[in-house]
Amino acid sequence: MTKVISLDIGTGFVKACSDTKKVQFPALYAYREAGEWEDQKERIEGTGIDAVKISEYPKSVVMRPVREGVPSNKKAFISVVNEAITQLGIEDATNTIIVIGLPYHAANQAGKFNEFVEKITGCKKVVVVPQAIGTLISARKQDGIVLAIGQGTTELVVFDNMKPTIGRSIPQACDFVYMDGMELDYLHQDKAKTEPKRVEMLADIISESLASFRADLTGKKEYDVIVSGGGVLLPKMLQVLEKKCQIKLQTVEKPVFANALGMLEYSMIAIPSLQSHGPVP
Repeated sequence: MTKVISLDIGTGFVKACSDTKKVQFPALYAYREAGEWEDQKERIEGTGIDAVKISEYPKSVVMRPVREGVPSNKKAFISVVNEAITQLGIEDATNTIIVIGLPYHAANQAGKFNEFVEKITGCKKVVVVPQAIGTLISARKQDGIVLAIGQGTTELVVFDNMKPTIGRSIPQACDFVYMDGMELDYLHQDKAKTEPKRVEMLADIISESLASFRADLTGKKEYDVIVSGGGVLLPKMLQVLEKKCQIKLQTVEKPVFANALGMLEYSMIAIPSLQSHGPVP
C-alpha cells in the first residue's frame, strides 16, 4: 500500500507527518572534522538535533535547507528530507509519496525538486504544493487569507476554492523578536528570550502588510484571515495583532503543524490515485 508523508521544511524547524505519526526537529545540517584525540577519523555530520550538537564545536559548518522561505542548500535540504523519513519510521521509501510544501513566491522552484528528491530518497513520487494550503485545509476552509508566521518569514496568501491567487512574503518573523545573540539561540529554551517591544514591532510590520494586502483585494469578497505558524505562540502576539488589524483572526488548532497536517490531508484530494484511501485521521 502506498504511504504518504508531508514535509513543511521551515527556516527554523522541519515538521513532518504521516497518517500515524508527526515529528518536529531543527532544520539544520552540520559537519565537522574529527579531532586529534577522537577515534573517528572521518568527517562527523548530523541533521536536526545532531546538527545542533555539532554546531557547538568551534570549527563546525552549519547549513540550513531553507533561508528566507526559499530552499537554499541542496545538501542540507536532502539531509532533512531523509531525517524526516527516518523519524517517521519509514524503512523503505520506494512505495512512499512525499508531499513537500513551498512558499507562494517559490513557485518557480517547484519543478526543481521532484527529480533529485526522488533520486536521492528512492521514493515513489514527490509532489510539491503551496505550503500555506495546509493551513487552509486545517481550518476546514476553501477560501481565505492565510497568515503564516514562521521562524524566518511571514507568508500571506489568498485562496479561492483552494487555489492560491495572490501571495506575499514578509522578511520579518519569529527571529525578529529574539534579543540579539547567536543565530541558533532560539533552539535553546534557556537562551531564547523574546523582547516584548519587538513583538509589538513585528505586529506593526505584519498588520501594515496585512492592511495593504487586504486593500489590494478591494471589490472582491470578504476573506477570513487564518493564522498559523510558531508566531502564533509568541507572548501576546495574537492579541496585539488583532488590536492593530481591528479584525478577528482565526487560529488553527495546531498552529505549528497546521501546514504539514493540512498538506497530508490535501494530498488525498490532489493525488487521484489516493482518493480511495479515505480521510487522514
